[in-house]
Amino acid sequence: VRLPEHLGEALVRETASGALNWNMVMALAARNRTVCFLHTAIKKLGVAEQLPPPLIAHLRQEYLHNYQRNLAFEAEVKQLLELVNKADLPLIVLRGVMRSDKVFGNPALRSSNDIDILIRREDLTRVKETVQGLGFIQDPRSLDDEFYERHHLHLPYLKQERLVLLEIHWSYDHKYTPFNVDTEATFGAARRGEYLGQQT
Repeated sequence: VRLPEHLGEALVRETASGALNWNMVMALAARNRTVCFLHTAIKKLGVAEQLPPPLIAHLRQEYLHNYQRNLAFEAEVKQLLELVNKADLPLIVLRGVMRSDKVFGNPALRSSNDIDILIRREDLTRVKETVQGLGFIQDPRSLDDEFYERHHLHLPYLKQERLVLLEIHWSYDHKYTPFNVDTEATFGAARRGEYLGQQT
């Protein structure tokens, strides 16, 4: 998206010459979840008219689909932040939709499959009640909560009518991982900020 000028010119020449294998490019972009970046880069470089129309249509469709999904995720996160703030529950939004907005400046760019939040372990019961109040249920494809709470690092929840997945993390990784990050230290060092008009 932010190519140095000489690389951008090289890509334009390469594209115009027809030397790129677009099947391979698309397979790599899909594998690395960068299709939306590719769409944006092609538009910025002004090479769309030199590419096959079905490719451009596919890139646009993926971009718009991702944009729509991330807007739905943002709406859910905003509601969740409103409720946890009222309940005075500290919560950190991780990865995904937050990164699209804060790092990339465009909700369409980061491909996200779910919403990830980080909580303190002792707040789990209250956070579960909060997300259930928003219409989230235990993901029916998963094992019961007790198993995850005993052996895992997060609980998977689902809002079925919108197909929104939510993972409630109390750890960054499994407790058996040798180099795990201390969640309590994260909350101890965290600073309050604003996201989607809500404190977090």
